[in-house]
Amino acid sequence: MNAPQPMRFTREDYHKISDLGLFDPNKHVELIFGEIIQMSPKGVAHETCLRTLLRQLFTILPESFVIGCQSPIAIGESSEPEPDVSIASGCEADYADRHPTGHDILLAMEVSDSTLRFDKTTKASLYAEANIPNYWIFNLVESCLEAYWNPARKDDGTWHYQEIQTYSPSDQIALPLVKESDSQPNMLDLRKIPM
Repeated sequence: MNAPQPMRFTREDYHKISDLGLFDPNKHVELIFGEIIQMSPKGVAHETCLRTLLRQLFTILPESFVIGCQSPIAIGESSEPEPDVSIASGCEADYADRHPTGHDILLAMEVSDSTLRFDKTTKASLYAEANIPNYWIFNLVESCLEAYWNPARKDDGTWHYQEIQTYSPSDQIALPLVKESDSQPNMLDLRKIPM
């Protein structure tokens, strides 16, 4: 006999369920590896970090990038995460009739406290498998920024990031894939982001 298996959903199923109004509008859910996951409510520290992060990004990034805030990313047939922040190549018109895919995203970011373990494992694996080149976790538990890059498949078939570097709240970090110029700095000042 086969053991019971969880029901898996496609992105198409997920949207049909949403269109039918079957999700509680007061609860935030995401489709991750075919499972509908209820995410934790966002606390004050999370929102404060996110707001100050967005304020810096909007002043640093040129118009050739699109900033998403808790916006869906279409990953394969069975995942549609909504990272706290995503940076995609192109302009807003490129996504007028579709969500960005993993190939469009240059950097995904999560602000993490109660979801820290999930963000370090499941979300990191998902973003690596989608070949998103850079993933950052604003770790509110340990007051640091964890930068992940260089996604690769492990021998067991799962995905991870091969490189990780931790930054303290007093550091500055260059936004990957954004070239610095005299008129356009590319450094994110972590001193201005409460962690």
